Amino acid sequence: MSTTVYSNSHHDDDEINDNMSDEEEWSRETIRITNQCVSIPSNGNYYQPYDFHRRLVCYGDGGSLYLEYPVWIRGCLSEDSNYLGNNPREELLEGFYALNNKQEDFHKYPSPVEDIIDPDLLVCKPIKPPLPPSLPIRDYNDDEYDFEEKHKLEYELCSRWNYDTLTLRGSYQWIPSEFRICHGDNDDCEVHIETPISHLPMTEEYAKTYKNLEKIFAKFVPMFGEILHFDKKKGDTRLQVILKVQSYNIQPRMKYSGRWHTEGRTENIQAVGVYYLFIDDELEGGALKFRPSVAPSESYADIWRIEVNRYVMPETDTAIVFDNSLPHRFCSIRNTTSIARRRTFLNFFVVCPHNPIKEISISNLPLISYERCLTLLKSIEDENNQQKLPDLIIEKILSFLKQNMWKTDINAKEFRSRVRHEMLNEKTGWSGVQYGNTGDIVFIKSNNDWNIKKNHRLYRDMNGLEHTESD
Repeated sequence: MSTTVYSNSHHDDDEINDNMSDEEEWSRETIRITNQCVSIPSNGNYYQPYDFHRRLVCYGDGGSLYLEYPVWIRGCLSEDSNYLGNNPREELLEGFYALNNKQEDFHKYPSPVEDIIDPDLLVCKPIKPPLPPSLPIRDYNDDEYDFEEKHKLEYELCSRWNYDTLTLRGSYQWIPSEFRICHGDNDDCEVHIETPISHLPMTEEYAKTYKNLEKIFAKFVPMFGEILHFDKKKGDTRLQVILKVQSYNIQPRMKYSGRWHTEGRTENIQAVGVYYLFIDDELEGGALKFRPSVAPSESYADIWRIEVNRYVMPETDTAIVFDNSLPHRFCSIRNTTSIARRRTFLNFFVVCPHNPIKEISISNLPLISYERCLTLLKSIEDENNQQKLPDLIIEKILSFLKQNMWKTDINAKEFRSRVRHEMLNEKTGWSGVQYGNTGDIVFIKSNNDWNIKKNHRLYRDMNGLEHTESD
């Protein structure tokens, strides 16, 4: 008996239907997707595959748009003679697995997801809803903008950032760390993580983990530069970066697939870097799939033979960087063996430098609850192994923190569960818009995004959006 795990993924024409009982059909579709995947470079260089380059497509009666896939790939990331025998990937994997075993922050069965570092596990209660950044106001009557440019600019103003303060997820922002990039010659650089990563204290215990993260991020910098366009003449570059680490512990006879999404909600994430620390060779499927946020509808794509999807089959030690405007998901993955298999990876979410997360009120982030803080303060002992801080002092310290701290770690996890439930029930996915004889599909990130887009004049004047709940 096989186990199927759903993650609210929307079925589309070239994705495996996890309800299929025909294993041969599953394999046939997976092979077809695999054959469309681009190659992973093994020479230590990064590249943007030719099929991912920007191109103009025409369809219907005068319909046209540019399909863009800002994606860059690099393989064999940790194989560098400068590491002097210490492989940062292997050391990171060892450290993160130890942290995983210690925390046991696992999703409910049958989900295979195990959170190792999760920015949604808040270190304190949401303090106040963040405000969306102000975007520049354009004069769309200016003759310098052609129709395509006007469309692009209005779409940017309409949906670049995804704020809805009435939702639980809209009530907070992830806490970023500050990464300082010291640029060298060509693509060489050094990276220094200058503020703590949420749930990874800057202590001696995790010093090696921080050093290895700096080494790995330095390899990502040239690819991030394709999106962020660093000005090296201005000296060091400072970025706000959020780290997320997960492991999929896929049990025997289990299938699992992702859902279409972009990263973050209120954090203004501009660039995403994914590093695959380990992928078991026995796992089948699992390609990373990309599609532009606006693309020809399925019928037009079929008639005009326009392939709107792009695929990358990641391998262990592969790095992939892409612009967060690009919706993505991972295709169905399965384990046909008799033992559990893992797919472990980390994400670097880079905040837009022009719209940073402005308020960071916590200088060190190992504590997430009143209960844990109380235990720590009471454990401080003097030379006679007696409690060093009097209870009155401890009570006074905690009185300043109590208002914004979780009472227990369980409270933080319960809030996160409510956020996840709310997000899973949102109207996300692809919607169709028909105007004249041409039609597009548009990616909907959330209920708020849906409400904004359906009322925007670009779509309202074109018979509106029709949400399909599928591809």
